[in-house]
Amino acid sequence: MSVNQVFIQNTTTGWRLGFKNLFKKESREWWRSRRWWIHLILWIVIIDGLLASTLFGLKNIAAMAGEPISNAELLDSGLKTLFGVASLSLALGVIIVTQDEFIGEKQSGTAAWTLSKPVSRVSFYLSKFTANLIPMFSVMLLPPLIVGYGIFIFAGYEVNLQQYLLSGLLLLIHTLFFMTLSLLLGVISPSRTALLAGTLGILFGGQLLSGVIKFLLYMGPFALPQLMPVVTLQGPGAVPGDLWISPIVSFVWSILFIVAAIWRINRLEF
Repeated sequence: MSVNQVFIQNTTTGWRLGFKNLFKKESREWWRSRRWWIHLILWIVIIDGLLASTLFGLKNIAAMAGEPISNAELLDSGLKTLFGVASLSLALGVIIVTQDEFIGEKQSGTAAWTLSKPVSRVSFYLSKFTANLIPMFSVMLLPPLIVGYGIFIFAGYEVNLQQYLLSGLLLLIHTLFFMTLSLLLGVISPSRTALLAGTLGILFGGQLLSGVIKFLLYMGPFALPQLMPVVTLQGPGAVPGDLWISPIVSFVWSILFIVAAIWRINRLEF
């Protein structure tokens, strides 16, 4: 009996070199461990738990206080809770998840070892970006929105699905901004402290300062948590036209963060 062995040569070159193997390695940290379902449960409990307590608990509290609250006010409060909590918690979540992607590997020497293999630095970055982007959307963001919509329906509220999905897109842009920012600072920062100072400073400082300096609302994602309930409840037409600059600028910033990280990682010495 004879066996014919056919060897398939890997002809991948350029910036894609090593991406497939690196992506598989990074993805295993999510999908072949308890990490994915822990995050799935965590974000549903945090985001939808607070939504449910607002819709059901606030009504009872108002009734006990002798000041009944209308269904329209409850719906408005529920949407503000859902998107307010989701915006803040998911931004914090992606910062925590990605803070060690580059800094930890630089400090341990893993990055230098990995890049001594036949892999490109672009693939090194993109593998981490895509391997975190997929679970960010499919585990951290999408399930709480689906469960949240179900809670509204169960509670007897009519929520326009298309407008709700548009608000979900704004939430995705908001979360993507902080994810790409965290990855960029992971490339250029010498320590986790510097990364957290930069990302948390922009997250909390931007929210505070944009309430005083209105111009900042157009320079980043700081207006998005306020836009999402309005879009869901009243439609995109209810948002002043100039405020739509915020999601556009935020998305452009995310692209620039990716480009800057790739540019910088090609010039780092490991």
